[in-house]
Amino acid sequence: MESYVYKERLGKPVYRSVLSNGVNVFTAPLPSRMVTTEIVLPYGAYEDGEHLGSAHFLEHLLLKGPNRDGVHPVKIPLIAKGVKGNGGTNFFLTKYFFEGLAVDFEIMLKGLLEICTCPLFNEEQLEREKGIILNEAQISASTERFNDWLRKMAYPKYPRLYNSVIGTPESIQRIDMDALQGYIAREFCFSRMMFFAAGGVTHEEHVAFAEDATASATIQSTARGIARKTFPFTLFTENYIDERVSAPELLVCFRSDLNARDSRLLGLAISLLNNTDIGILFSKLRNEHGLVYSVSAGRSSHPLSYCEISTTCAAKDMDRIVDLIWECLEQLMNDAYPDALFTSVMAQREVFFATRDEIATRSRFMTMMRDMWLEDDYEDVDPKNIALSATREEIAEVAKKVFRRDAYGVVKILHPK
Repeated sequence: MESYVYKERLGKPVYRSVLSNGVNVFTAPLPSRMVTTEIVLPYGAYEDGEHLGSAHFLEHLLLKGPNRDGVHPVKIPLIAKGVKGNGGTNFFLTKYFFEGLAVDFEIMLKGLLEICTCPLFNEEQLEREKGIILNEAQISASTERFNDWLRKMAYPKYPRLYNSVIGTPESIQRIDMDALQGYIAREFCFSRMMFFAAGGVTHEEHVAFAEDATASATIQSTARGIARKTFPFTLFTENYIDERVSAPELLVCFRSDLNARDSRLLGLAISLLNNTDIGILFSKLRNEHGLVYSVSAGRSSHPLSYCEISTTCAAKDMDRIVDLIWECLEQLMNDAYPDALFTSVMAQREVFFATRDEIATRSRFMTMMRDMWLEDDYEDVDPKNIALSATREEIAEVAKKVFRRDAYGVVKILHPK
């Protein structure tokens, strides 16, 4: 087994080892009395198949025990020590995590592995959980409905991307023990597990505890690996009717699934577009229409990441606004914006990195480590060096990769008449 500095983020090393049983171990040692530890598996709503919501349902149940109080026995001594724990599911990942004092790291890691390898839920617990998840689905129904619709427009050739993470009321009712046990048998294997830790723990400690914990765990072994997923973005223009909106909204979105270097450069491009003294960029939108706009991007290493430009405007002006947005983007891609704007944004980046240690939190490192794992070709780059040495030409090139006229979406969110 080889241990090495896998990447460096925010000026601190991230270590990686692969155990003999196939488990990948990542550690970000930080000067802290606290530590966060996660076990992550590469399955989510995309893998649900006919049982929509199964991955999310299983995440709920694994954290609970067979008793009516719903507390997993592993968590009882940890709760007494002030440890917090939970889980999370998205399209491609499910995670289970504990957060507590570094002196309790070993029992937190072993507790997580026991939760993942020794499920205790029963039929009664399963039926009780259906009510909880049905309520969760009802609360998030409006947001989920829009996100599902947007994926259908952007990725029409990939119906599995339309899966709801929570599931539908009908699919939740259909989930049974066979479906969940099938998930566990298929996905819970060492070659697909990732152990992450950030905080007051060394990589050597993390590896030693992981080896000890997995040596006594009963789990199947499989050669099944982890495949990087990619999804071409389809050109579309559609109306979305939503009674919740008080004024029409326009959303222009672009796929931004980029490597590490380009995602940093895209961040600079977005800073240019969002800068308060934006000069010729978006001045027409602000001056002619008095609009409030925003530009944002999701995690760029995620297969479904996209950059969006959104604004409020009258429905009759939407087509013209799209044309104006493209005029602004063309100026960005053609390196035709004022020097003062570029200087201002680079100065902001310099201030950010001068204070980066203040925001180098455990949660930030956990997110970055998951991104490294998801992206097979994740480059070993220095984010500070990129951000402070980027040229206008480099920013223009990455803007051309993202802001493409042959692959973007226009959504007109309108109130029903």
